[in-house]
Amino acid sequence: MALEIETIKPGDGKTFPKSGQTVYIHFVGKLPDGTEL
Repeated sequence: MALEIETIKPGDGKTFPKSGQTVYIHFVGKLPDGTEL
């Protein structure tokens, strides 16, 4: 089992989410045969 991370838009290293802001994260789970969950 492996974890693959794809960076779509890298941050600038200077700005970060503040308390109360919404952060969206998209997870896709796949079985060993490639079927998405």
